[in-house]
Amino acid sequence: MAIKLEHIELAHQLKGLKAAVSSPAVETFERLSNLSDDILCVVETNEGRFQVINNAFKKVCGYTKDELLEHPFLNFIHPEDQAAAKDAVKQIADKKPVVYFEIRYRHKDGSYKWLSWTFMPVPNEDLAYAAARDITRHKQAENTLRLAEKKYHTLVESIPAVIYTAIINETNTTKYISPQIKSMLGFTPDDYKANPDIWRWQLHPEDSKRVLNEIAQSHQSNEPLDSEYRMLTRHKNVIWVHDKAEVLRDEAGNPLLLQGVMVDITERKRVELELDRANQTLLLLSKVNEILIHADNEERLLDDVCQYIMETGNYSLAWVGYAEQDTSKSVKLVALAGVDAGYIKALNISWADTEWDSEPIGTAIRTGQTCIARDIQPDRSAPWKTKALEHGFHSSIALPIIVESKTIGALNIYASESDVFGKQETELLNELAGDLAYGITTLRAGASRKRAEEDIRIDLEEKEALLKEIHNQVKSNLQIISNLLSLQVRAAKGEKFKASLRDSQQRIKTMAMVHKALYQSNNLAYLSAPQFFKNIIHEVTSLFLPDKKRISLHTYVEDVALNLDQAIPAGLILNELLTNALKYAFPPEQSGAIIISLRQQQENRLEMCVTDNGIGLPKDLHWEQPHTLGLALVLTLTKKLHGEITAGKNHGTHFQITFDKAIS
Repeated sequence: MAIKLEHIELAHQLKGLKAAVSSPAVETFERLSNLSDDILCVVETNEGRFQVINNAFKKVCGYTKDELLEHPFLNFIHPEDQAAAKDAVKQIADKKPVVYFEIRYRHKDGSYKWLSWTFMPVPNEDLAYAAARDITRHKQAENTLRLAEKKYHTLVESIPAVIYTAIINETNTTKYISPQIKSMLGFTPDDYKANPDIWRWQLHPEDSKRVLNEIAQSHQSNEPLDSEYRMLTRHKNVIWVHDKAEVLRDEAGNPLLLQGVMVDITERKRVELELDRANQTLLLLSKVNEILIHADNEERLLDDVCQYIMETGNYSLAWVGYAEQDTSKSVKLVALAGVDAGYIKALNISWADTEWDSEPIGTAIRTGQTCIARDIQPDRSAPWKTKALEHGFHSSIALPIIVESKTIGALNIYASESDVFGKQETELLNELAGDLAYGITTLRAGASRKRAEEDIRIDLEEKEALLKEIHNQVKSNLQIISNLLSLQVRAAKGEKFKASLRDSQQRIKTMAMVHKALYQSNNLAYLSAPQFFKNIIHEVTSLFLPDKKRISLHTYVEDVALNLDQAIPAGLILNELLTNALKYAFPPEQSGAIIISLRQQQENRLEMCVTDNGIGLPKDLHWEQPHTLGLALVLTLTKKLHGEITAGKNHGTHFQITFDKAIS
């Protein structure tokens, strides 16, 4: 079997497949292989089962991965292709380096898809890497060609071809030519007999020298003439003929007569040309899809697509125009590639519905339908046709670009020959325009998302700046209140009253610490517990622990985050419990220790403890129903935390508060 273009492409993909499957994680293969429009898989060769497949298999054949992995792959193959598939499996098992074959694979709906397979065995394992491409369209195109050839043969058999006999002499006088010559070239048999040079004159200028040389070689070599060439009819139309002739010689071997059969093969040539162009367009479609995968800019995408159309499609000009919404409904040139860009720039193109025959691109935009000009001829009602012919353009196709059900523009392609855009080529180009529209939609959605993300980012930055300023103002106001209380302490009479004012001042300082920490933090919603607790402990001990050698402090605070609703109550609770321990737990001259901790006990639960080894709570004190402001405040703040509090009196005092961890 000849190695086709798709086999080469699939072999390249198999190298990537081999690298992906050989990597430690199979999901790497699955993620990468799912980017491919081709089928990529790993096959176990003994039982013939798929081991790994990508999503393209479902797109092509309709089955889920589980359905494909459940059965041997031979179960899905057309009965007529079973022998070829088994032979390929044997070659794979024999470790042939690369195995190519084409088979029909059953679709889930009962139909069959033609798949072109490329297998590479895995050394030292009963596995093979495999890639497949849906070539159903190729097969349909080949079938179209076969039908056309059958039609051609039927025509030849039912309508006699042109049969001729010419005397080989200086003038090559026509001895006989059948009447069908008139329907083929427009000349009668009598015209040929009267003027032997007609045949030579009707040879196409580009083929004349070659054909005359082939005839001369046939005379000299005694080999039959078998040639295909173009001829001009009486009305200067071009047709293709297949000329098969043989030289009759005398006994001495001298050439006497040339007898031949000439058949009109114009239709066959047209189909072959259409098939060639369809294959070119398939290649173009594949390359455009590659561009779409990597595109990150709409303008660059359109430029690249136009350039690839020119390089791959053998066209003369490709450009994209967008519909403007101005009063004249003009068409804006956004991308262009070709040998003569001046043609587009010289036209004042509009998509408005006017009395003049508008350009194909204007009609495509206005109607939302593909517009084809197969054979451009001069037309006074369509000035664009005259300009097109001046630039060597003889056919054109305009394909609408439809984004979100709206025609935003069109892709316009020109060719230097007439009747270029056949049915299959047009279908493929329509598919290309659809893919291009999808790419534009995706890029615009991405650009819109980026703009929205940028707007949100700016908005968040503004709100964060405002929130920081609020925290700063609150901190400043609390500081003012603290300073006022400090002045009040100085002016107050009675130590008990002064102590109450100092306690209130300390509580205000604790709240101010929260707002100061949030103002200085990069995260305005949460603050770090270790530094926050450290600041509170420092403030309290600076007031109530002048002799740090007598009482030792031990802190065990895990790195957890507290939100604003937790930080203030937790900080105030710590302030109250630590203050009470320093003031009441240790009589003068008695030493001891205080332990402060904050730990995560469960997945979403925090535990805060303040423990001392002092004299303990008074026996007549019921802490659950306190008569002091400090303990009452601790219970109230615990409720605000939606927490639970317990206390112990053995060998000192132990308070434990548990509450939910903030969800950051």
